[in-house]
Amino acid sequence: MILLLSAAYAAGPRCEHVGVAGLVPEGTGPAIVVLGHRPRVEADQRKADKVVRTLARRGAPVVLAVQVLPEVEPEWASIDILLEVPLGGRKPPEATLAVPPVYIHALADALGEGPMPPELESRFVEQVAWIDQQLASKALESWNGQGFLVVLVDRLHVQGGLGVEWQLARMTETPVSAALLADAGARCVESDRVLRLPLFRRATSSRLLARRRRRQGHTSRSRCPSCAARRT
Repeated sequence: MILLLSAAYAAGPRCEHVGVAGLVPEGTGPAIVVLGHRPRVEADQRKADKVVRTLARRGAPVVLAVQVLPEVEPEWASIDILLEVPLGGRKPPEATLAVPPVYIHALADALGEGPMPPELESRFVEQVAWIDQQLASKALESWNGQGFLVVLVDRLHVQGGLGVEWQLARMTETPVSAALLADAGARCVESDRVLRLPLFRRATSSRLLARRRRRQGHTSRSRCPSCAARRT
C-alpha cells in the first residue's frame, strides 16, 4: 500500500511556487504563516529569516515560533517562542486528537520506499498528528493575536497540507497559510506550495556597481583611455 502511495506522489503535480505576498496578502494581519524547513539547511534558514523581515516591514509585530528538534541548535537570534514537543511521545489516553482524513497519503513521502505493515500505519499517523496538534496549540497559546505569527517546523509537519496548518485552521478563525521553504525532494500534492523569493537581479546589480564607481570618481573614459582617442 505504501509503495503505491509513494508512486502516486512521485507522479503528482509540481509544487506551486509563491512569494511572500502570495502567501500572506498585503496588510498588517492578523495572520499565521507555517513554514516547513529542512533542519540544518542554511538556505532554508535564510528564507525563513527573509519572511520574518519582509512581514516586519509592513509595520506589524511578528512573532517567530520555532520547533525544537533533537541535536539541532536554533540559530535565529529573534526567536520568540520555542516549541518543545517530544517526538517520541504518545498521546495520553484521556487526550483528544483530531486526525486529518487520509493523512497517511500526505505522509507517504516521509515513509520513503520501504513498506510499512498495515497494522502500524494508524499508530504512525496518530503519533505524527499528535505532534502536529501540540505544535499548533503551543504556538497559538503563546501568541497575543496581533500582527503575524510565523511557525517554523520540520517540513514533515507541513508537506501535504494536513499537518500543523490543518490543526491551526481548526483552532482559530485567523487566516492560516503554509509553504515549504524548498521543493528539493518534495512530492507535492495539490495543496502544497513552495516559497520562492525574488533573486537579486543582474540589472539592478549593474546599476549599483555603476553608481558606486561614479561616487568613487570613475568614468567610462577613465577606465578606457584609448577609447576616446579612437572616437576622435
